[in-house]
Amino acid sequence: MLLLRAVSRIGPYLRNYDYCSMATPMPHDHVLAEDFQEEVKTLVTLSKVIDFAEHIGKFDERVLFRGENANVSNTLK
Repeated sequence: MLLLRAVSRIGPYLRNYDYCSMATPMPHDHVLAEDFQEEVKTLVTLSKVIDFAEHIGKFDERVLFRGENANVSNTLK
Protein backbone atom coordinates (compact mmCIF):
# COMPACT_ATOMS: atom_id res chain seq x y z
CA MET A 1 0.00 0.00 0.00
CA LEU A 2 2.78 2.42 0.86
CA LEU A 3 4.58 1.68 -2.40
CA LEU A 4 1.41 2.46 -4.34
CA ARG A 5 1.10 5.69 -2.39
CA ALA A 6 4.68 6.60 -3.31
CA VAL A 7 4.08 5.85 -7.00
CA SER A 8 0.91 7.94 -6.97
CA ARG A 9 2.77 10.86 -5.38
CA ILE A 10 5.52 10.85 -8.04
CA GLY A 11 3.11 9.97 -10.87
CA PRO A 12 3.27 13.43 -12.50
CA TYR A 13 7.07 13.25 -12.62
CA LEU A 14 7.01 9.72 -14.01
CA ARG A 15 4.52 10.74 -16.71
CA ASN A 16 6.69 13.68 -17.81
CA TYR A 17 10.02 11.87 -17.76
CA ASP A 18 11.67 11.35 -21.15
CA TYR A 19 11.97 7.57 -21.44
CA CYS A 20 14.00 5.96 -24.17
CA SER A 21 13.68 2.21 -24.53
CA MET A 22 15.96 1.92 -27.56
CA ALA A 23 18.97 -0.28 -26.94
CA THR A 24 21.36 1.89 -28.95
CA PRO A 25 21.19 5.65 -29.30
CA MET A 26 20.20 6.80 -32.79
CA PRO A 27 19.35 10.11 -34.35
CA HIS A 28 15.58 10.67 -34.34
CA ASP A 29 15.41 10.44 -38.12
CA HIS A 30 16.66 6.82 -37.95
CA VAL A 31 14.22 5.50 -35.36
CA LEU A 32 12.96 2.09 -36.38
CA ALA A 33 9.25 1.24 -36.31
CA GLU A 34 9.76 -1.56 -33.78
CA ASP A 35 11.71 0.80 -31.49
CA PHE A 36 8.86 3.30 -31.66
CA GLN A 37 6.32 0.56 -30.92
CA GLU A 38 8.36 -0.55 -27.91
CA GLU A 39 8.51 3.05 -26.70
CA VAL A 40 4.73 3.39 -26.97
CA LYS A 41 4.25 0.06 -25.19
CA THR A 42 6.50 1.20 -22.34
CA LEU A 43 4.62 4.49 -21.92
CA VAL A 44 1.20 2.78 -22.01
CA THR A 45 2.27 0.22 -19.41
CA LEU A 46 3.74 2.89 -17.16
CA SER A 47 0.58 4.97 -17.48
CA LYS A 48 -1.53 1.97 -16.42
CA VAL A 49 0.68 1.41 -13.36
CA ILE A 50 0.44 5.08 -12.36
CA ASP A 51 -3.34 5.12 -12.88
CA PHE A 52 -3.68 1.99 -10.74
CA ALA A 53 -1.48 3.48 -8.02
CA GLU A 54 -3.43 6.74 -8.04
CA HIS A 55 -6.70 4.85 -7.68
CA ILE A 56 -5.65 2.21 -5.12
CA GLY A 57 -2.90 4.15 -3.34
CA LYS A 58 -5.21 6.85 -2.00
CA PHE A 59 -5.80 6.74 1.72
CA ASP A 60 -5.91 9.13 4.62
CA GLU A 61 -2.38 9.12 6.04
CA ARG A 62 -3.68 10.46 9.35
CA VAL A 63 -5.16 7.04 10.15
CA LEU A 64 -1.60 5.72 10.45
CA PHE A 65 -0.98 7.99 13.41
CA ARG A 66 -3.94 7.21 15.66
CA GLY A 67 -4.26 5.12 18.76
CA GLU A 68 -2.15 4.62 21.86
CA ASN A 69 1.13 4.24 19.91
CA ALA A 70 0.57 7.32 17.78
CA ASN A 71 2.68 9.72 19.84
CA VAL A 72 6.19 8.41 19.21
CA SER A 73 7.91 11.58 20.42
CA ASN A 74 7.38 10.59 24.07
CA THR A 75 8.73 7.09 23.53
CA LEU A 76 11.93 8.32 21.88
CA LYS A 77 13.02 10.48 24.83
